[in-house]
Amino acid sequence: MNAAKYENSPRLQRVIKQMRLRGEMSTRDIIDYAHVCAVSSIISELRDPKNGFTILRRSETKDGLTIHKYTLVEPAQQELNLG
Repeated sequence: MNAAKYENSPRLQRVIKQMRLRGEMSTRDIIDYAHVCAVSSIISELRDPKNGFTILRRSETKDGLTIHKYTLVEPAQQELNLG
């Protein structure tokens, strides 16, 4: 995969902005609020070493439907989680 650089990508910047504003977001939330599609690909691009974002994913299943939820871990949070 050839990940876009965060600094040059309005698409990636919109996703990070919404994650910072809203906290944990489902795939549907990211699509609706950041106006993007292919959320799993975007998350992979943001996690790519050239961008270096830490994004956690958790899944929950309800009535046979699995919902993925993503949380951006900011540097200060990351240090707390490691320590």
